[in-house]
Amino acid sequence: MKLKVNRNQPALRWAALLGAVGMAVTACGGSTPAAPADHFTTVMNYNAADTEAYLYKCAQTEGQVNYYTDATLSKETLAPAFEKKYPGVKVVITEATTQLVQKIADEAAAGKDTFDVLGSSYGNIPRDGTYFAKFDSPGRKLVQPSLSQPYYLGYGGYVEAVAYNPKLAPTGTFSSDWKSLLAPALKGKIYFPTDSATYQLIGMLKAEYGLDFLKSLASQVRVSGGTGRAVADQVVAGTAPISMAASVAYVKRYPATAPLKFQVMSPALALYFIASIDKKAPHPCAARLMVDWLANPDGGGVVETQVGNALPYKGVALFNFEVPGNLPVSQWNIVYGGDAKMLKAYKTPAEALKDWTNIFQTVFVASS
Repeated sequence: MKLKVNRNQPALRWAALLGAVGMAVTACGGSTPAAPADHFTTVMNYNAADTEAYLYKCAQTEGQVNYYTDATLSKETLAPAFEKKYPGVKVVITEATTQLVQKIADEAAAGKDTFDVLGSSYGNIPRDGTYFAKFDSPGRKLVQPSLSQPYYLGYGGYVEAVAYNPKLAPTGTFSSDWKSLLAPALKGKIYFPTDSATYQLIGMLKAEYGLDFLKSLASQVRVSGGTGRAVADQVVAGTAPISMAASVAYVKRYPATAPLKFQVMSPALALYFIASIDKKAPHPCAARLMVDWLANPDGGGVVETQVGNALPYKGVALFNFEVPGNLPVSQWNIVYGGDAKMLKAYKTPAEALKDWTNIFQTVFVASS
């Protein structure tokens, strides 16, 4: 089986940088300052041989970049690596999961443009002109086409698997077939995390098996208020036998001796973190610099590899490791978040997300 990559989204085309660039470049060191709007537009679209140097010089005058993310370990990994590469540009991180979307909406309504870059899982908030700016980036030539759109750029990702404690749910209790989770013996033993992957997983399962399957599955699981990592911790501790959704990156993050094993399901959901820039970003140069760095194989790509995240690049293997007890990564049946099949029944991604959220609340939460 080959990896299924969503290539249904149109290719991105950018116009050549026009005369306004010459006016606005001076805002980062020239003699004639440009109007703020011209400066912002120039920064978002600047793509020349000196792009990195240009953005860094300007970012140093801004001093920081405000990074909102639902990616755990950002404070320990991404921030220090970026600050080491670009001294003088501090990364100020707000790390949360489901609360970020409401936070962005509330800040916009209040006229407070606090964040510069949102780096979060695909599909948790519509990436359009409501909150975000269009931008160009050298990284657009490197990542999978579905991860390069006018309002966002993908950088790292993860594949969801079912995780289990072999002492509480011995190997062979269920298989890679999602329907095997409906076995009566598993009722009440499967914990469903609540984080940015939750709704996308519901969307994938609905597209594959229908709403009746989701209702049957809901009667089997317990909805947890914790993130995927928090529920994985419970599995290791022995307080939760099975997690319905855990990143296979945990293979790299937990000790090999931990009582934590993985069953990669078929299909398996792959989600990527995508970076978007606030359309009124207070530090536009630092924002562009960070997004470019996140999508760079020699920048954020190095960090993603170290923590076991999936890589977004064309022609590059998802992972540099295998998951014990499962098929080789190259044979996984992958469905990427936002796949055309998941969205087929909806007019817009926003409509899809609303439906999946409603299913979670009315079917899964109500059954727990």
